[in-house]
Parts: sequence; C-alpha cells; structure tokens
Amino acid sequence: MHKKTRSDFAHNDEWLSYVCESIPVPERSYALACGRTELFKSFYAVRNRAFPSEFSVELERIHALAEPERSDALDSLNQQILERLGGLLRIEAQPNATGVGGIAESSDREESLFFTLGRL
Repeated sequence: MHKKTRSDFAHNDEWLSYVCESIPVPERSYALACGRTELFKSFYAVRNRAFPSEFSVELERIHALAEPERSDALDSLNQQILERLGGLLRIEAQPNATGVGGIAESSDREESLFFTLGRL
C-alpha cells in the first residue's frame, strides 16, 4: 500500500485522520513528525527561501535511524526548524533601515500554513 504524505491532504484534520486510521501505531509518531517537517519545508517554499541545507543533511541521518530514536530525533529537529522559522519571521517583520517595510502581505497559502503550524 502507498503511504500518503501530509502534502496529499488539503487540511491538517484530514491528515491526522489518515494517520490514525491507516498508519500502524508504532509508526504514527514518525509519520506525524514527517508531516510537520513537510509543513515547515512548505513554509520556506512559499517565502521563496531555500530549506536550510544543514536541516536536509540532518533529515537524511534521521531517516536511517531505528525507532524510537528516529521519531525523537525528528521531533528535536522540527523544534530547531520552528525556532529558525520564528527568527526568520522576526527579521522579515522588522522595518528596513529607511523605516519602510515590516510584515508583507501574506498569500492564502501562507495563511493556511500559519494556521496549521499554530495548531501543531
């Protein structure tokens, strides 16, 4: 059976239902953590920013681990990614040296990501 990913679903509630109904219990924690990572990557994409390479390298290392270390390591990495995203948003929200700038208009996709990330 093909396992779906978070990006296969328009809404987080649909993703959570799929995981609870279709993913074996021992794999759920990792599947949910992978879903959060996908959301974080999507956030970078909609902001026209590259996903940091150090996170990509760490993801490769984590995917090779066995459970429960794999889920724990991915949860830890997701926390680091979230902290970096928070810093990025703080920087983007500050006006530039001329006093112009601040928070730019966000797209519907960004709004959806903010809402979903806020519920995690």
